[in-house]
Amino acid sequence: MKANNQDTNDERFDAAAAGVQATGNVVGQSHEPGKTRILVVDDDAVVEGMIRESFGNQYEVQASVSCVDFVYVLDSFRPHLIILDIGLPWINGIDLCRDLRQSSRYKRIPVLFLSAMTSPDDVAAGLKAGANGYMTKPFCVNELKKTVAQLLTQLGT
Repeated sequence: MKANNQDTNDERFDAAAAGVQATGNVVGQSHEPGKTRILVVDDDAVVEGMIRESFGNQYEVQASVSCVDFVYVLDSFRPHLIILDIGLPWINGIDLCRDLRQSSRYKRIPVLFLSAMTSPDDVAAGLKAGANGYMTKPFCVNELKKTVAQLLTQLGT
């Protein structure tokens, strides 16, 4: 019998990561020592490319494009911050954030929503799910950089 939701979520993350490792669909990540790692979870290649290009000199940036590789990349890349879209084709970003917050292993990773969902209710739902910040698309790269730096500093990452 499980003690709580954290155990269940950790087991779900472990099972998904093991499935990816078994199939060999995702190559393991190597890290640049001393660089802060940012995981971008967005199905829009343009957004992912913009973030990678803008942050590449200062941070190590990795993208996740599917539910399957997300779990493996999360575990192998060990990000210091996750930039997460809400409107993903394979899962709702709000639910994914909630799952991360219920996982003993991943609950301390800061999450910044970057979403085209702009209503006050959307922002409130993102923050209620446990996000540390919320920005809307379209976005200014300089504002995103500023917000990321502030989150990393505030949270001691």
